[in-house]
Amino acid sequence: MAMANCLKILLLWAGIIVMAEDVSTTLPPRTSTNSSSAFSLPNSTSTPRTMTETAVISPDNQRTAPKPPLSTPTLTSNPPMPSTYSTSISAETQAPPPLECSFTVTLSNSGFNITMNKNFTTGNYIINIKEPGRPDTGHNYSIPFSNERSRHEIKHLKPCTEYEHDVAFNDAAGKKTPCTSQTNTTKTNQWMPGEIKNLVWNLQEHNVIHATCDPPNDLNGPRKHYIARLYSGGDDVPIKTLNQTECKFEFKDLSYSTKYKLKVTAFNGQNEGKPKGEAVSTSYDDKALIVRLVFFIMASVAFAVVLYKIYTPRLRKSRNDAEVDENAVIELTEIYANVA
Repeated sequence: MAMANCLKILLLWAGIIVMAEDVSTTLPPRTSTNSSSAFSLPNSTSTPRTMTETAVISPDNQRTAPKPPLSTPTLTSNPPMPSTYSTSISAETQAPPPLECSFTVTLSNSGFNITMNKNFTTGNYIINIKEPGRPDTGHNYSIPFSNERSRHEIKHLKPCTEYEHDVAFNDAAGKKTPCTSQTNTTKTNQWMPGEIKNLVWNLQEHNVIHATCDPPNDLNGPRKHYIARLYSGGDDVPIKTLNQTECKFEFKDLSYSTKYKLKVTAFNGQNEGKPKGEAVSTSYDDKALIVRLVFFIMASVAFAVVLYKIYTPRLRKSRNDAEVDENAVIELTEIYANVA
């Protein structure tokens, strides 16, 4: 019976030693403490386990000298992490703060402005714009944004045209980080149309002015209208204004033999172009002149008739009075002669 117990103890010791050698290859050894018990078993709370000196009982029930104690590593439920994991943790703690990159788009006179929002990361940014579905119209702009310069204007774009735009932060290694925006498309404004060409005018009648012109090179808008204004003398307020979809105008019922100032502009629905002006004038009305001459002649004849009718009786009366006076003088002379 004693021999069997010894064999069990030896087998138990051999198993413990093998386990200790396997664990010692990965975990550092811990300092062991002496205890009055022969050995302690691991429990569910993973408390440190130690091995102390053990007396060996011989088959003849005689106690032999105790063997030196064996130290075993402390077993825990959470073993230490590998060195690679600790390195990654330190790298994460030293990582730079997250990139702040967002922008706003506002319209300008000839394009739109790209404005970086507050707390953005300063550095070099790449701005890309293009018309939807037309990669050949794309343009790239490399812009260094800073706290002093947080806005960039994209100029000389097409009017009334929709553009796609995106902004990306370009770091020192060439890595691009896209920035966010409320919208990725913007439509440009309508701009001032160009000046009309080849303004020509003529007199359809003596008091009717007809004018034509050619459209400008760029209307810069969806609508195509033309506005003609006619000024009299040095007035700043036009006496007549015409609006047509074609550059053809006719001013009627004007004054004869009068000078005017004609100004024509192109209109695209929002803005008017630069006006083009010409000095125009009406001519005499031949028919009216003939009528006036006839009227003057008739009035002159009528006036002569009236004068004749007025002065003829008076002339006759004056003649009769003259004859009476002459007869009276003769009679008086004869009377005087007879008396003498």
